[in-house]
Amino acid sequence: MRDIISNPVKYQLDTITSIKFSHRLNTEHHKMINILSRSILLSFLIINILIIDYVKCAVNWNGNNWAMQCDFSGNDLSNVKIAGELCGGKCAETTGCTHFTWTDHQGGTCWMKYGAVSKNNAFSTNDPNVVCGIMEGGHQGGSGSNINWNGNNWAVQCDFSGNDLSNVKIAGELCGGKCAETTGCTHFTWTDHQGGTCWMKYGAVSKNNAFSTNDPSMVCGVLGDNTVGGGSSSGDIINEQTFACAFNTIDAGMRASRFNGLRESGWTPANKDEAAVFLAHVFHETDGLKTMREYCAPGCASNYAGSWCGIQGKPGKLYYGRGWFQLSWPCNYHAAGQALGVDLLSNPDVVEQQPSLAVRTAVWFYQTNKMDEPARRGDFAATTRIINGKLECNGGPGAANQGLRIDTYKRIRKCFGLGEPTISPWC
Repeated sequence: MRDIISNPVKYQLDTITSIKFSHRLNTEHHKMINILSRSILLSFLIINILIIDYVKCAVNWNGNNWAMQCDFSGNDLSNVKIAGELCGGKCAETTGCTHFTWTDHQGGTCWMKYGAVSKNNAFSTNDPNVVCGIMEGGHQGGSGSNINWNGNNWAVQCDFSGNDLSNVKIAGELCGGKCAETTGCTHFTWTDHQGGTCWMKYGAVSKNNAFSTNDPSMVCGVLGDNTVGGGSSSGDIINEQTFACAFNTIDAGMRASRFNGLRESGWTPANKDEAAVFLAHVFHETDGLKTMREYCAPGCASNYAGSWCGIQGKPGKLYYGRGWFQLSWPCNYHAAGQALGVDLLSNPDVVEQQPSLAVRTAVWFYQTNKMDEPARRGDFAATTRIINGKLECNGGPGAANQGLRIDTYKRIRKCFGLGEPTISPWC
């Protein structure tokens, strides 16, 4: 060993030097690797940022506040199983929700999210089953000012956010009436979902709360007490929707004609109680407005030939029941004609021929006999006693008819969002 290592100290120093040099080389090598790694990582991040920016730009909003095949990262607030078309509305009614994503997870889940956000924060998913959107002013589309109401309380291509009460599969023209007869419903939206679905909604609302959807199959509307400005005139209590609900056994064409007659007559109820009482009697007297004269006419005209007022009928004229309250007897035709400025004694047929006059004669009888006073306080029994008390009240021969009249009254109360009568309807 001594022959091989002639100078142990020098060998040890050389070895240490060699080790230090080798360590220095390794250190430099690692530094180079770290520099290269950082460069690669930075390049990777830059590429990803560029890709993400490109993907964001790929989201097609089509002028709306929602789009297909997109999502937002994080900021989950809550989630609920719900149909895709309802996700935006659910977000709008959820405190703190500013944007949302809908996926087909578990049959359909709405993921509500919080925090400041814009469309630029969305990224493409390339998944046609995903929808994302943002809340701007509580709407997913245009404002109510862009919607053409045409003087009505309903319009096409519009919707209301949130506040869903219930829904039912029903034809579009019946949606407003269904809302009117559903307790708590103040506005509605109809879509062609599952062949036609009426989405009833609750809460104070105006036409300005509606937003445009650009979907020609959608219809939205408000009930009479929810017009622009938060109030309504008494005439809006009976609107197209409440009228359709009350008179639900006639076709749309006939119903429109009858409704126009009401509008032309100028009569308006003071409150919902009066509207329900009046229309219930109208429904009962006219078989739901199917007829403007008694079914027994003209054969039963002889039943109404007498007089108690000194007025006699004109030769060849018949005075059986006509109009919304089935005006009958010469005395009533004469008195109504005098009040309305029309010679009804000479021309009784005009009561069934002119829609507005059919209403005005009913209103004349209604007000002349002071039915309006108990009607406004919801005293249906008192009004029945006035219109047909001898036959229907106190167990009279027409007591069964009173039962049908009351059933109609209870149903029509629901059209105006009223509950069970607070005063017994039986006389």
